[in-house]
Amino acid sequence: PATIPKTVGMVFGMFIAAMTLSLPVYAKGKQEPSFAKEYFELAQAYAETAKYDKAITFYLKAAADPAHKNAAEYNLARVYGLQGDWQKARAILERQYAEAPDNMLILTAFAYALAASGDTDRACEMYRNIYERDTETPETALNYVRILITAKRYDEATSSITALKQRFTENAEREALDMLEEKIKKALEPPAENTETPPSGSKEQKATPDKAAPDEKEPLPNEKAPT
Repeated sequence: PATIPKTVGMVFGMFIAAMTLSLPVYAKGKQEPSFAKEYFELAQAYAETAKYDKAITFYLKAAADPAHKNAAEYNLARVYGLQGDWQKARAILERQYAEAPDNMLILTAFAYALAASGDTDRACEMYRNIYERDTETPETALNYVRILITAKRYDEATSSITALKQRFTENAEREALDMLEEKIKKALEPPAENTETPPSGSKEQKATPDKAAPDEKEPLPNEKAPT
């Protein structure tokens, strides 16, 4: 028989206990209690164990409560991203960004979703917005250069790298900038001519283009309660 992950089992047990303790509230004329907190915790537990379909179900339930709507929908977008469904993630984050344009967490997530869904021009503008708000963080600057390279704006990327090398002098930062500079050089190199004739009956392999997203470790950061 299928086993339930320990974390999910613990949260589910707490959820059932909360429901049992709240049963008297269902009396006629009384408002039913909200289990949004329990739904949210279940969704988080399922997301952590890569049970994304179940996580989506409980995030949607949690989002029905206005007090948990923002956090649940943000994490719902994160799960859609982990599934590779960036159009759904983008739709949620675009709405949240419109409601809270100064929220850096949402702004960064929305910019990433734009890049991952192929809208590189708009993603460049968003990443520039992020960089202009936070010019002292190396990773913010590096992400801006990465998305410029993804959008094939090589002149802008090269200019940015030159300027950043004057500001960021730590070894790790310089190495990252050197790698990005090398990436631009390779992108600008003319393609090598293939003079060899493929064997009879063989099929030529076509390169798969990189996904239009910056080189970050995880699509969207996990967040319990964005405001």
